[in-house]
Amino acid sequence: CITLTLMTFSYTCSLTNMGCIVLLLHDIADPFLELAKMCQYTRQYITGHASFGIFGILFVGSRMAVYPVLSVYPTLTQTWGLAVDLKHEEVYYVLNVSLVGLLILDALWSALIIRIFVRRVVTGTLKDERSDDEQE
Repeated sequence: CITLTLMTFSYTCSLTNMGCIVLLLHDIADPFLELAKMCQYTRQYITGHASFGIFGILFVGSRMAVYPVLSVYPTLTQTWGLAVDLKHEEVYYVLNVSLVGLLILDALWSALIIRIFVRRVVTGTLKDERSDDEQE
């Protein structure tokens, strides 16, 4: 919901550069997650574990290191003057609340992914906790 609001808002307010950066940084890791899932389903575990590792590094790196530097910090510090000049202060608030909300969600998801990595290293298993058993 936050991402959809942010993308729509950036388009309607002619802030497509910000929307493109957010979209790029949040979708860059997705192909590796899909590859890892396909490898798990086809029992190619080594390739699956490697692609999940790449996914995790890209996910945490792009969302917890690059996204705050390229998106959150510049909009918090540099857009207030523009919003005041254009007499649209609400744009500043909606944009920044959405970006910070997305950063909080990214932090939660990153913590879950790191927990899966730790479990893989400690126990040697890589299992999706969200999946339900077919028998239930």
